Amino acid sequence: MKMSDLDHPEKSKLCWSCQKPALYKCPRCEVRTCSAKCVKRHKETLKCNGIRCKTEYVPKERYTESNMLSDYRFLEEVDRHVSVCNRNRPYGFKGKGMKLKKCKADSMKITLRFLPIAFTKHKENTTYYSFHQKGFLWHVKWIFTACDVKVNEKRLSDIVPLKNAIAKHIDVTQKSDYFDLRLMEYFGKEVAFYMRKEDSPANKIAYCRLKGSLGLRENLCGKVVVEFPEVYVVLSEAVDEFETHHVVSE
Repeated sequence: MKMSDLDHPEKSKLCWSCQKPALYKCPRCEVRTCSAKCVKRHKETLKCNGIRCKTEYVPKERYTESNMLSDYRFLEEVDRHVSVCNRNRPYGFKGKGMKLKKCKADSMKITLRFLPIAFTKHKENTTYYSFHQKGFLWHVKWIFTACDVKVNEKRLSDIVPLKNAIAKHIDVTQKSDYFDLRLMEYFGKEVAFYMRKEDSPANKIAYCRLKGSLGLRENLCGKVVVEFPEVYVVLSEAVDEFETHHVVSE
């Protein structure tokens, strides 16, 4: 059948390939076919992908409610794509502060990533690089697993050993304003530190063990950090249980 024959009322009801009664009509070129075999043949012969052209011009006299609905859905799809692009835009690289932190982190072999400005973690982040101390003052979220308490610390020098950094939160003898009675369970006990591996797949969440005798500068070397580190503080007596339920690597 010739393409010009499609305008004929009777012939247009027949299959383009084998002249049998047609059952399907291609969304793109409107060629009629009767079976999957004929559909495939029409795509190969006419070089048609079978996908309706969403931006094809439709004359006013042929414009129907179906065309209007199709245009509406197309505009919705465009709006969704724009929204996704805006959410994934790397806002962090626009500010000089973000560029500086990224550059300094790279020099320490730390892969530092930023979230879009609308994310809560981005808004919470108070990390900055101190030229005076020649190091990061990290925003750290301590997660005490034994009592399910989360503590945000805004200015932690990257050279302070982790075991010393949490002392003000769990040592009642220091009489620190940071001390939290809910953390009494940790007082005088040995602990272990863990951090989630940000580059692990969502369906295979893994953690890496940090060294309490070292600061964040050494512990974060070679690791990925999204905005700021979240450190899990686990009692030594609960380490086996923690590592049994989680994938842990050094």
